[in-house]
Amino acid sequence: MRYLCAQYRVHLIPVGDSTTRNAVDAVIRQAGLQCFYTENHKYTIKRSKYGSRETISSSKELKEARMLAMTTDVAHLQELGANMLRFGEAKAYVQSEIDAIQREEQSLQAQMESLRKKKKDLLQLKGAKSSLTEKIRMKEENIVRLEQEAIDLEAAEARAISKIREVKLLKLGFLQTFLTATKEVCEVSRSRVCLCLCQAQANLTKHKVENEMSKTSTQLAEMQQELPDLARQASQLKDKVQSYLAQARENVGIAAGEELPNHLVQTFLAFPDTVDGLDALIHDEQARADCYLQVDKNVIKEYTARKLDIVRLEEEVIEKKRLLDQHGQSIDEIKQDWLNPLEDLVSKINDKFGAFFSSLQCAGQVKVDKGENTDDFGKYGIQIKVKFRAGEPMKELTPFHQSGGERSVATVLYMMSLQELTHVPFRCVDEINQGMDSANERKIFELVVQTACRENTAQYFLLTPKLLPDLTYTGRMNVLCIYNGQFSLTHTEYKLRKFLRRRRELD
Repeated sequence: MRYLCAQYRVHLIPVGDSTTRNAVDAVIRQAGLQCFYTENHKYTIKRSKYGSRETISSSKELKEARMLAMTTDVAHLQELGANMLRFGEAKAYVQSEIDAIQREEQSLQAQMESLRKKKKDLLQLKGAKSSLTEKIRMKEENIVRLEQEAIDLEAAEARAISKIREVKLLKLGFLQTFLTATKEVCEVSRSRVCLCLCQAQANLTKHKVENEMSKTSTQLAEMQQELPDLARQASQLKDKVQSYLAQARENVGIAAGEELPNHLVQTFLAFPDTVDGLDALIHDEQARADCYLQVDKNVIKEYTARKLDIVRLEEEVIEKKRLLDQHGQSIDEIKQDWLNPLEDLVSKINDKFGAFFSSLQCAGQVKVDKGENTDDFGKYGIQIKVKFRAGEPMKELTPFHQSGGERSVATVLYMMSLQELTHVPFRCVDEINQGMDSANERKIFELVVQTACRENTAQYFLLTPKLLPDLTYTGRMNVLCIYNGQFSLTHTEYKLRKFLRRRRELD
């Protein structure tokens, strides 16, 4: 501890709780600290070296503890291991069926390839058939020419008939072979479709098993959480029953452990066996007891008047409900008339905002916050959520979730998202790069330059006490340096040529 105090001065760094977090602005303003901690954040306070030396604060969310913070439930782990082993066996069985189906599919693919080769051969035969048909046509033309030249027609006809018969027989053989191959292809295709369906069924069974395993794990965790409450309720009910039993024994004059008399046993047997039946019996007895009282005419008169009032009030309620429904319908119509354009506008802003954040390898979202009651329009607002690190969910933009630099990045990107949807003569931004790391500051500066230097855009005024080296500048930009401080010269004494001449003399 002495080493930590001497090396890192930990004895001068206070640590607060939720009270400190709720009053963080007062602590920063009044305590005069440079660094302090709350439950989940670290706050660093710096004082500006320029002008009125204003205070600059930044916050950083603390990471969760990773050491000395883990416990192990051995029984639960063993049970989960058994469940995982059982589901692993089921998964292995399903995987074996899938492998068998895949092997059969490969075999069918090989058969398909063989049939494709046969089909190719048949197509070649078909081409040969076409060639033969063309030759037949040429022969027939020769026959006509020979007939015209008075050649022996009977002999030529006999030869032609013989050739035609041979070609037709050959064509018939090709057609039979093609028909057989087509049938085989159809059978193979049908088998392949059946196998694909079997594979899909196996995959569905696999997904069902995985879902059942997840549901079983969730139900087990919920039952384990509910078990202490159920045990406590059972204990409370037992104590309550014991107290009722003791009170009943005391009312009938029977000591604890003593048997009930026969007349009480017979009386209890005559009572209903359910709680609802007992409640109904008690209600009947109470009504019978109330009938023994003397009836007052004023009571009857008051009852009649109140009954009439109830009927009248019910009619008024129905009428007011009808009017309320009409007003509600009118409100819904008016609400849709302005809410839909508003949501469209916010959706466009969200698209621009998300695109800018994606260029920084981060994520951002803008949406309309309607609150818990969607009809309370006074609580409507714009909700901005950002994420600067992978592996964490998107969080709402607040002074407690993000650091000052991260809030500056989100503010600049939101303003740039509005630029495409609003038309103003100029925009002025003051010290947006304060608290940013060099990488984000460079990317933000490049985005501002790209956006501000386009045609027909508003003029930007960026005020900053510092800039990174080697930034990107364009011909549409002007850099103006403002000299300020206790020892600065007045404008009448500031002579640039004189300063340059003195510098040359010193060199």
